[in-house]
Amino acid sequence: MDDTHPALCLWVELTKDTNLVDSTAGAGTSLGASQTIGQIAKYGTTPMRYSWMIKRMLEHIEAKSVLELGTSLGLNVSVLAEAQTVQSVVTVERNVMLAQKAQTHFSLLGVDTKVRLLEQDIDDVLPNMLDCGESFDLIYLDANHTYEATMRYWGMLRGLVNPQLGVVIFDDINWSSGMRRAWEEISGAFGQGIVIENFQMGILVFKRELSKKSYVLDF
Repeated sequence: MDDTHPALCLWVELTKDTNLVDSTAGAGTSLGASQTIGQIAKYGTTPMRYSWMIKRMLEHIEAKSVLELGTSLGLNVSVLAEAQTVQSVVTVERNVMLAQKAQTHFSLLGVDTKVRLLEQDIDDVLPNMLDCGESFDLIYLDANHTYEATMRYWGMLRGLVNPQLGVVIFDDINWSSGMRRAWEEISGAFGQGIVIENFQMGILVFKRELSKKSYVLDF
């Protein structure tokens, strides 16, 4: 990981930001009714080493389209948008202040022409995408970390991922017993490719001609 990468440098600056954000949406990153930008940067964003890992995965499978659910400050998706093969990225965030911050960061990091931010609720966005027949090579889920929401999203994401060679990533699979339960049910029933997990993430690789294999990584 490059310590001088603009996204990492921006993250360091954001950890010092004491401006408050009203954050009542979702679960898994809330520190109360409100929290500072600095707290969100420290505790509510994907660690950069995972962003770089996913970027390499995107390039390996030659992914062209990405969907991220849970934009937060926009740092993770900015790294993903840098992948050489990626042509378009859609990211969803319903918190107004976070969405505005993320849009500013996309411009600062030079990825604003690749990234389209939808300031909406995920439960509204996914059905519309299904109705429009949209498809994505990689989907990254880092939003409402409850059992019910994760299972609900998964029911729709299966129709949005590229079945020939696509990836769905669930963040924070060990954040709670409910999140762990959701991951175990989803991965246990998955029969369309490869299951990979580490302590942070669960990854499903869709490739129909592969027999199911499961891997646990120390990363």
